[in-house]
Amino acid sequence: MSRAPQLQPHHIERLRVTWPDTDAAGGMHFSAGLRYAETAEAGFRRTLGILGDWGQYPRRTISATFHAMPQFDDELEVRLRLDAIGTTSMSWAWEIVCRAQLCIDGRHVAVHVDAEQRPQALPPNVRRDT
Repeated sequence: MSRAPQLQPHHIERLRVTWPDTDAAGGMHFSAGLRYAETAEAGFRRTLGILGDWGQYPRRTISATFHAMPQFDDELEVRLRLDAIGTTSMSWAWEIVCRAQLCIDGRHVAVHVDAEQRPQALPPNVRRDT
C-alpha cells in the first residue's frame, strides 16, 4: 500500500481520468500525470491572475514516481505546491490522489525564457503573487 499523501497544497484541482488518457488496459497512460499536474498549475496561476504569458515557461526537469495507476473514470485530486521560486524559474511539487491513496507524486521546474529561449528573470507580478 502506498504511503499517505504528505503534500500541503497551495492548489487542488479535481479531475477525472478521461478515455483518451488511458492505455489499452484502461489504466491511465503515464504521460497523463504531467498533463494533469500542468492543469493544476494553470488553475493555480489562474486563481492568482498570472496566467497571461503561459507560453514562456518551458519545462527544464520533470520527475514522477508511480505508486498506483489510476483507471478510466477515476476521480483524481491533483495537489500542487510551489516548492521554490528562483530568479528565472519555479519548482512545483505535486501529488495525484485517487481512491483515497497516493497514486503519483512528482516535481517539475518551469523556466521563464525570452523569445530566443534564454532564461530571463521572472516578471515582478509572478514573483510577488506566487
